[in-house]
Amino acid sequence: MFDLSPAERRNRTMVVVAGGLIALGLLAVWTIILRKGPIEDDLTARTAAALDAAGIDSAGLVFEGRDGRLTIGAPLAASAELIIRAVEGVRVIEVTPVAPPTTTTTTTTTTIPPTTTTTTTTTSAPPEAAFTLTSDAGGITLSGRLTPSAAAAVAEAAAGVFGAERVTDAILADPATSGPAWASRLPDALAALAYVADPGIAIDGATITLAGDIASEQRRLTLLAAFAPLGLEVADGLSIAAPPDQGAAAALELALNSALGDSSILFDTGSFVISSEGGAKLDAIAALLIEVPGARVEIGGHTDSEGPADGNLLLSRARADAVAAYLIAQGVDPVQVTAVGYGEDQPIADNSTPEGRAANRRIAFIVEGST
Repeated sequence: MFDLSPAERRNRTMVVVAGGLIALGLLAVWTIILRKGPIEDDLTARTAAALDAAGIDSAGLVFEGRDGRLTIGAPLAASAELIIRAVEGVRVIEVTPVAPPTTTTTTTTTTIPPTTTTTTTTTSAPPEAAFTLTSDAGGITLSGRLTPSAAAAVAEAAAGVFGAERVTDAILADPATSGPAWASRLPDALAALAYVADPGIAIDGATITLAGDIASEQRRLTLLAAFAPLGLEVADGLSIAAPPDQGAAAALELALNSALGDSSILFDTGSFVISSEGGAKLDAIAALLIEVPGARVEIGGHTDSEGPADGNLLLSRARADAVAAYLIAQGVDPVQVTAVGYGEDQPIADNSTPEGRAANRRIAFIVEGST
């Protein structure tokens, strides 16, 4: 072997030492590399447990050695960083906040059927219709409660029967009043009161009471028939007036027909309009009847045989009605007079001659009880 000089021995010693140091460094590095996995796993586990305990999601946590990164929603970033820094062994922590994902809201419109609320309303029944007709000192008073249209129709009908100047209309025209069937039929029935003295009517509910004086049983039946269409139960308070004795009745009949004289002049030609001369004669007849209030008189209308029989019948009725209406207008009690049309059925002369036909065109008075 070769002896080394002191210098050589020092150099060799330094090489050996240096090599040992290098070997130790490499061993340390290798040891760190070999321990890196367990350190990261340990820190990840302990940090995740701390986050989970605080209710923070740790899914975005990653460690490289002791340095960690966490990606988490922005609202929790600050709290997560504080928790991680408190975990033993963590050197650095980088928290990256991210905005929460965009939430798309879908609005579903559901139509809910409206709740039906049943409200029970108590409605008062409309006032019942009622009607009263009374007579006093020659005047007629109407009262009660009717619909406006029915009230107007009844007042007009009464004025036509008794004369507008004799009628006082005190009917309450109430739109809220019930409208029974009888109210619309009453105006037509009132015409039958033309031959009733001191007439009276009272309608209350389903009953009608009729009052007044009439000339005969036949007239009473006619009156009841006129009010039958009203559909009400009838309380009959009518009285049949006693006729004068036969002698007085015959005398009155003669007086009436004598005052009438030539009845052909009562009307304008071919019509049932009373002429001025005919009016003067009827004024005298009215005065006679007013003096005998118990007398009941038939006014008979007659024609000749010229023209259609139906037309003659209508003309005779119209002329008899016109005479009755005139007498009543002069103050004769309607109960005293009855108008009848006979047409050409009761001639008193030969219709084949002008003179005969003229005699047959007439008005004749027949006093009840005269025969």
